[in-house]
Amino acid sequence: MTISSVWTKPTLGEALDSLAASAASSNQDIRFPDRPGGDERISLVELADASKRFAHGLLSGPEPGGVVGILLPPGPEFLIAWFGVIRAGSAATVLPVTAIHPAKQALHLKQLVDVAGLQTVVTGPEYESVANELRKACPGLRLITVAESTPGAGTLPTLQPDSAAFVQFTSGSTRAPRGVLLTHANIMAGLTGIVCSGEMTATDVWAQWTPLYHDMGLFGMMSGLLSGMQVNLVAPQTFIRRPERFLQVLADTGATITTGPNFSYDLIARVARANPELVAGLDLSRWRLAINGGEVLSPRTLEDFDAALAPAGVEPSVMFPAYGMAEATLAITFSQPGSRPATLWADRNTLAESGVVQTLAAGDPAATGLVSTGRPVVGLEVRITAGDGSQCAEDQLGEIQIRGAAVTAGYYRDPGSTAELFDGSWLRTGDLGFWHEGQLYVGGRRKEMVIVNGRNYFPSDAEHVARTVPGVYRGRAIAFADTEHAADGRIGEYVGLIVESDCPETDYPVLIERVRKQVTAELDLSAVRVYPVSPGFLTRSTSGKWQRLAAAARLADEDHTYLPTG
Repeated sequence: MTISSVWTKPTLGEALDSLAASAASSNQDIRFPDRPGGDERISLVELADASKRFAHGLLSGPEPGGVVGILLPPGPEFLIAWFGVIRAGSAATVLPVTAIHPAKQALHLKQLVDVAGLQTVVTGPEYESVANELRKACPGLRLITVAESTPGAGTLPTLQPDSAAFVQFTSGSTRAPRGVLLTHANIMAGLTGIVCSGEMTATDVWAQWTPLYHDMGLFGMMSGLLSGMQVNLVAPQTFIRRPERFLQVLADTGATITTGPNFSYDLIARVARANPELVAGLDLSRWRLAINGGEVLSPRTLEDFDAALAPAGVEPSVMFPAYGMAEATLAITFSQPGSRPATLWADRNTLAESGVVQTLAAGDPAATGLVSTGRPVVGLEVRITAGDGSQCAEDQLGEIQIRGAAVTAGYYRDPGSTAELFDGSWLRTGDLGFWHEGQLYVGGRRKEMVIVNGRNYFPSDAEHVARTVPGVYRGRAIAFADTEHAADGRIGEYVGLIVESDCPETDYPVLIERVRKQVTAELDLSAVRVYPVSPGFLTRSTSGKWQRLAAAARLADEDHTYLPTG
């Protein structure tokens, strides 16, 4: 595809100014359909001007070159703050806000403030309670609003491609959050890869609910904005509370592209099945890319989504599996636009134990289903390495490694973690995967593999089975390595399963036996322990990944007891 001159600009501010000045995009705007009134928006021209004013106002604050936090919901103020911070020569970081008590939220944010060395946070009335608690936890922190911006004197700094632009905190799904440092050059290269490999143009319409503190949300939105698309941003809580409202936004705007982790598409499918009349009344025929990343996909998700959304005109090629991470400025591999995602069925035991892909027929009891995440995006190289550092052949499981202009040079103020991150010029992802017919299949995190009596198991295999058992609340289940130290010193090894359920505790033994029998039957594994918990116990990272290790640690801390049956 022909690449726009916007993508040749060295910095994000220059790219925005170039787009705002072009005749074709002079009327482009970013809309917020679930804000009060339903028609709030900001044009590119207004955004370019307002972000410059805000940048001038920031020059009276801390020295440029530090990190400034953004604590704002989706809205014009967020965009003004984002572009304003980086125009002023600082790096931005978007602080996550979730639906927990403000004081607890502030304690979590304090950790990020300390790691990033934040002196300034841009906030607004929507998060006033959290901001006030954060000020108490960090007395020296400067809190400002976009409205406080003044024209200011002086000239904005001249930025270089290697100037720091953003610090994205990793999700913390397997360890404490770390700040991925990204330059203007990293981000421009990453966005270019997304736009080219997704075959995106200004005629597309972007709609998303994915949080802007998540790299999929932020860089997804930026891909649409700098491509000249109409962009529609819905608040995450709107989607979680009323997913049918998001479907209506897709229909009303004629959206062609969305983003989200796998669980969001499961939720959409569930809502669609429960409301067939609503779905039949929607026209979603323009939808062409449902970008799906953050979790290992199951073929069942594809089937459920296709069946549930077909009455609204959604084609089987719409589901768009992708693989990415913050360290790559989001995208690593993309599926082929307009094609049905490839699915492979492999012998689960052979794959887990020897790392060899032995294909089986769909429906074979010994098979695990995997969905391709496609090929490397433009500008990125991907290789798969064995334990001895050699490159894996096709159909051989190994660690996924990446390199390219979009890849970070390391973690902010964390040389130790940065040193561990690289294998020469290649970044270690920590994920396991393999090539099959030129496409990448992702198996999961190396650190989360479960070993029982010398045999390896992927957590996702046990989870996919457990989530279908009646009594498991909304399919919420995670697997982990569960060990038990006996009095004689021997260690018992199990696949532990934490399953949420809203049934009475008196019914827990029945649920445990159901889950245990189902997993035992399908995985040929008897060493299974099941822990029922109340809805809300399991948590996800900011990128939508189940926090398996954190859940297992919390289970131990809270002394949840395994209840054997029989």
